[in-house]
Amino acid sequence: MLEISTWTGLSPGAVHFYGTICHYDGEDELQQHRLEQPMSAKEAARRRKRDRRAGYTYTSWRAGQPTTGFDSSKDIIAAARKVFREICPRCRVLLRGSFGVGGPQAVLIGPRWFKTAGNHLHREAVACGWWEGSPRRMRKLEREWDSLLKDLEIEENDR
Repeated sequence: MLEISTWTGLSPGAVHFYGTICHYDGEDELQQHRLEQPMSAKEAARRRKRDRRAGYTYTSWRAGQPTTGFDSSKDIIAAARKVFREICPRCRVLLRGSFGVGGPQAVLIGPRWFKTAGNHLHREAVACGWWEGSPRRMRKLEREWDSLLKDLEIEENDR
């Protein structure tokens, strides 16, 4: 599961997005991996300038140092696709969403049939306004999503 968070639009001055890949290990323990990238020279200069404006006399932001801040959710998705197999070699599916959501979620990595069907259900959930927009439609979509997950589990067991 790729969870993406941001304070952009909620907190003055917030400009970054953050990504965490969550999965269960072989012992059913939840593992969380915060995505990082090397800081660009432009980002380091921007942070130094921000710190100086805030009155800090020493700032240590340098190009190349690791940062968890990304400029967009697209950048996070690209980074997640690159490291997903390293982080979770036994996993076959990467969803974008949250463990707190039981309904259709965007499928980033997975078997083609699962991606096609899962992303179709996700688009329908978005279009109907989720539970707030159409509880009746969402009940149907959730049943279809649950069935899709069961089919994926059956395929996993047959491997």
